[in-house]
Amino acid sequence: MPTRRLILILSVALICAVLASVFVVRYVRTQEEEARRTRLEAQPVVVATSDIPIGTRLDARLIAVREWPKAGVPQGAVSGAEAAVGRLVKGEIARDEPILESRLFPKDLMGAPGIMSVMVPPGKRAMAVGVNEVIGVSGFILPKDRVDVIATRSDQSSKSSETILQNIEVLAVGKRLEQEGKQNVEVPTVTMAVTPEQAERLALALQRGKIHIALRSVMDRQEEVHVAAVTHGSVVRGKAGGRPTKAGGRPTIAETKVEKGLVIEVIRGDKRTTETFAIEKP
Repeated sequence: MPTRRLILILSVALICAVLASVFVVRYVRTQEEEARRTRLEAQPVVVATSDIPIGTRLDARLIAVREWPKAGVPQGAVSGAEAAVGRLVKGEIARDEPILESRLFPKDLMGAPGIMSVMVPPGKRAMAVGVNEVIGVSGFILPKDRVDVIATRSDQSSKSSETILQNIEVLAVGKRLEQEGKQNVEVPTVTMAVTPEQAERLALALQRGKIHIALRSVMDRQEEVHVAAVTHGSVVRGKAGGRPTKAGGRPTIAETKVEKGLVIEVIRGDKRTTETFAIEKP
């Protein structure tokens, strides 16, 4: 009796083991079949072979066609090399990233004479101005940044500065050659997108004096503030319409120089003389 019971238990265990093996084999085969079917359902996608900056014209060296799982293909991905070669890039593309139609300019602009002309927003004009490293915020101004433009004017009678443009988009930053004497000097340039009216104001400011560029924070790119023009007199007096004085009501050093002139003591050998240089009031 115990022997028959033992045989029955062993038989049931054997049958269970066989069934488990069969189920495992079937599951593995099903997964392999699904993986094979997924690999077969791939779609060609054009990807970048290196980092591609804005304004680059695509060629065969910058792109490659790779098989991409159909379920994971990004919307708008370019599927053929012929649809990408010759197109201009309007958004930075990272290495191995699929190239999307939204990152490229339309096909009808493939024959555009220049890259900058297709980067200028509709209704705007691209205007380049020469700056020095200090005025250009020491090279930290980059494309897509927003800046304010400050114009300064200086003549024999007065000096003034005024913010003439605000929240202006920077299209490009580069360098150009200018002749100083007999030498060619590289001058940093900032190209900005401005309206025709703003372009006229900027051109007039360049003719009348110098311009300075102030980089805006990313937190207030859309904010425009009213800034009154500043003159040399208002800087000397501290603010327009009043003169700063000390606690006792005596004029400050700056005010004394303006009213009485600058007095300098000159020593020539054993002789001492004083000379007064008049300082014009603004």
